[in-house]
Amino acid sequence: MARFLISTVLLTLGPLAAGPPADILTFRIPTEDGRLQLREVLESMYRAAGVAPGDRFEDLGWSIDVSTTLGRLQMKVFDRIAPDAITTRFEPDGVIVRIDREALASQVEAVFDRMQQWVDEARAVAGDARFGITVVTRDDPRAPLEVLPAGVGRVVVIVHGLDDPGWMWRDMAPALLDAGHVVVRFEYPNDQAVADSTDLMAMEFASLRARGVRQADIVAHSMGGLVARDLLTRKAYYHGDGTGGDRFPAVGRLVMIGTPNHGAPMARLRGVAEASELISRWISGRGGWLDALADGAGEAGRDLLPRSEFLRRLNDRPHPEGTAYTIVAGRVSPVSREEVQRILDRLQRLAGDGAPVGLTGVSRALQAMVNGLGDGLVSINSARLEGVTDMVMVEADHMGLIVNVLPSDRRPPAIAIVLDRLAATQ
Repeated sequence: MARFLISTVLLTLGPLAAGPPADILTFRIPTEDGRLQLREVLESMYRAAGVAPGDRFEDLGWSIDVSTTLGRLQMKVFDRIAPDAITTRFEPDGVIVRIDREALASQVEAVFDRMQQWVDEARAVAGDARFGITVVTRDDPRAPLEVLPAGVGRVVVIVHGLDDPGWMWRDMAPALLDAGHVVVRFEYPNDQAVADSTDLMAMEFASLRARGVRQADIVAHSMGGLVARDLLTRKAYYHGDGTGGDRFPAVGRLVMIGTPNHGAPMARLRGVAEASELISRWISGRGGWLDALADGAGEAGRDLLPRSEFLRRLNDRPHPEGTAYTIVAGRVSPVSREEVQRILDRLQRLAGDGAPVGLTGVSRALQAMVNGLGDGLVSINSARLEGVTDMVMVEADHMGLIVNVLPSDRRPPAIAIVLDRLAATQ
């Protein structure tokens, strides 16, 4: 996706060669939380060249994290595709862009040849429809956006969490359809940074607005709630204005279900969130969800760790105006010290004496759960948000909040709460 957008950036550089008389253009583009908005790159280039960008970049909602090595390499694509014509230099809170108009003009044909190669690659990538927004219908849980009927002004967007097995909405989605809602689902790559998923969500929401959707209420599970909050509060997108302005649909309601607003110690143990492990153990009767830890611990996403830089920045922003927040948190029986020690002993046996597996961090994460309340992955305190009074606690674990893992007539408890809050939202 980043390569596609960079190719889009380069395709717009043609007008610069016929702009103002100065041969060298140098300007600075500020970053936000270390991220550079490509829309700002393009608009700054146009303005520096004396060309009004108009609204041609309104729906370009992607950013690059230039605080990372990967992000800086992505920005250096400019330098490689247009040698000696475009150069970039990084500063702590911005990027300096230098454009040599004469050099650019002398190699326009070669630059466009290189760009075409990027565009061709992008078309191949764009053919993968796993990520983005699809429409939930009775017959197809992922119908293309084109099936959305004309004139639909309001939709409910469901957003999954980390390591979603693909069927987490199988109980919630039919209930939403039965209640008369038009339902779309937003899906993103599980393992990427939350901010990258937010970028993709912003692009998809802009597409919804372009199709005439004026309100898109959000129902988010787990990490999906962080993606939604980032979208609503980040300066480059909603910037705390839930009405969405002219670019995005209004978000009247955000329901966060099992969202780790202050992180989750268990994020250090990615293996516990793997649905296949949980299901196989529950079906086989070989123990509860905690036993899955003994089979290995994956590395957690840095954004989900308590006191991560992402969470610090997110929680420093005010809640958006015009969007009502609802928090649904689960409670299960607390974990005993004996259970924790049993899991640690088993992990040590699997690792052996000569193969350390970072048990110190694992132990801290497990000890934090002893006699604590929460859904097994997210504590009650992590789910809370200062200033949000609409918080409902129910008896359920992290997955059981919205789905029955095994066949059952039980209705996951979050469903009734979601339907009630959406009915009360105009």
